[in-house]
Formats: sequence, structure tokens, C-alpha cells
Amino acid sequence: MLKTKNLKVLSLIFFFIFCAASCAPVSQSLRREAGSRYRLTIIKGKKYLPLTFAEWDYDYDFLTQKVTLEKGDKEIIFIVGEDFFLKDGEICCLNNFSKFHRGAVFISLAFYQQELNGKSLVPERKFVQSKKQIHRIETIVIDAGHGGKDPGAIGWKGLQEKEVNLKIARSLKKILLKEGLTVILIRNSDKFVPLKKRAEIANKNKNAFFISIHANSARYRNRKPRGFEVYYLSENINDWKRARAKKDSSVAQHYFFKSKSISKNANISLWDIIYGENRVESIELARLICKGLDKETDFSNRGIKGDNFCVLRETDFPGVLVEVGFLSNPKEEAKLRSRKHQYLIAKGISRGIMNYKREYERTNGFSR
Repeated sequence: MLKTKNLKVLSLIFFFIFCAASCAPVSQSLRREAGSRYRLTIIKGKKYLPLTFAEWDYDYDFLTQKVTLEKGDKEIIFIVGEDFFLKDGEICCLNNFSKFHRGAVFISLAFYQQELNGKSLVPERKFVQSKKQIHRIETIVIDAGHGGKDPGAIGWKGLQEKEVNLKIARSLKKILLKEGLTVILIRNSDKFVPLKKRAEIANKNKNAFFISIHANSARYRNRKPRGFEVYYLSENINDWKRARAKKDSSVAQHYFFKSKSISKNANISLWDIIYGENRVESIELARLICKGLDKETDFSNRGIKGDNFCVLRETDFPGVLVEVGFLSNPKEEAKLRSRKHQYLIAKGISRGIMNYKREYERTNGFSR
């Protein structure tokens, strides 16, 4: 009988020990909303939630550790274990916000509250709804190709490309300023600016798009080719290789990767994401500029094309390169010398930019 009582006492002791252990700070069950609970997991002293709890649509790539979260018109992309993420295309940093734990992806409570949840998880706190983020295009960076010691292409009657590019760039700036945009000219005079420097100047701006203006010339000064064409960064150039080169460039080191917490491999992954997104937007911008030039000028439309131009490769946001016409074609050289045609070209480019801007903002960044 005594032994039985002792066993019962021991059983009760073990039961209470088990209950106490389950209440230890390894995990907590807390209330999120009426009638529902969620579990916080403590990893290295910090509170985490399983990714599935976030109630966002998500896609997880096991090989690259890339997570894409979508909810309505919002999108967040991150690499598990890294301290950066892309929020609707903007680069943000938050320490230790994601972990791979017990075969699943976990996100920190701070990340959930700050980025994914409209309200605090603490019931006592009052929640004030923030204004919906609107994606806007505020700045256009215009690069007048060549300049100074670099004349670019030269026409049959001596018209230099650097002159044409600058005059069109200045006209385009005036038009866009009237539309309420901020406009940055990479060069506003006949001076030489190295390609890397052009990208560095451009990358100092946010919510921007990049337009590089050039005039074409056919091989061996062939007189026949004519018309305008608009280039985006070619998808034939492998993103991974481009990203590897980009992470070591002075532009990238100066502008993006100051954070010591971002690893070299993460830099590559980040650029892989950015280039993919920028390309889609650049192609659409190129298409609309082509359409605008078609409306405003009598130049032939040679369409949009992809190529590996350095100024596009080194720029950290969407951009295009516009070849406005052929200096090797005597008739187009005469037109490109004309102030009237320079203005019409600028007007055509601005029409494309403004149509893009309206659609971009109407759809809140094409719903990202």
C-alpha cells in the first residue's frame, strides 16, 4: 500500500515537472485573434514563427533558399539566413529575420510584425492602419552618350553623335520637368564621363529610371540602314555570371553592399533577383518608348532589342538605351541636325516614359 502511494506521489511529481518543462521559454502559445492561437519558437534567444503562419502566398526554392511572399499587390523576396530582403523592389535589412529550423523556414516575430502583419500580435496594443504604399516613378536619369574626347559616331557631313545626344537629352529634360518629374543629366555639357562613373551617378538616385541616348551608325558607314531602336539589358547574358561580376564592381560595393552582414554569395543571389525584375520593367519601358517615337517622328521603327551595354549592366534600376537614328544615313544625319527633329525625338521618348509612368502607378508597380 505504501509503495502504491509512493508511486502515485512520484507520478504526480513527474507530471508537474513535465508541465513546468512545457512552459519553459523554448516555445510559447499566445493568442493572435479570438478563437485562434499561434506558437512562438525561441531560437538562440529570439522569437520566431513558422513561415506558413504568415498567411501570405509563398514560393520556396529549396536549391537557392529563395522565398517569395505575395499578398495582394505586395511582394517580399529574401534568401533564408541572410539579413536583407526586397520589399516591393526596395532593398531592406533586418538582422536574423529568417532561419531554417527543424526542416522548415522560420521568420522572426519582429519581421512578421513589421513587414507581414498589419497589426501587432500583442492584443493590448492599439493598431493604427498605415497608408497603403504607392509605387511611384519620381526621377528620370538621362545619359547623353559619349562627350568630350569621345565624339561617338560621325555622319557623312561631320555631325558628331555626342552633339546630337546632348541636344536631345536637354530637350527631353525640359519636357519631363514640365510633367513634374525630377530629371538628372549625367552630363550637361561637352565633357567626357567614363561609363562606370555614369552608372555611379545614376545609382545615387532612388525610384528612378535610366534613359541612355545614342545615335547609330552602320558598319563601314553603310548608307542604307535607318530608323530608331530601343535596347534593354539582354536576357541572353546569364544573370548568374552578370551578378558575379557585379558584386565585385566599385558601384555595387559603394552603393549596395556596405553591410558586413551580407555574404558574398548573398550578393550574387540579390543581384540575380534584381536583374530579373529590372529586365521585365525595362522591356515594357522600351516597348512604350518605341511606340512614342513611332507616334511623334517619321523615323522607321526597328523595334526593341536586347544587348549587353555597360551603362545598362552597371545601373541598379530599370533602364533602356535609345538609338535615335543612323548618322551613317545622310538623310537621317540631316534630320538629326535639325532642332525640329531633335525636339520630336525628345517628345517621343517622353511620351513613352509618361505612358509607362501612368500605367506603373495605376497598377501600383504592375502589382509587383
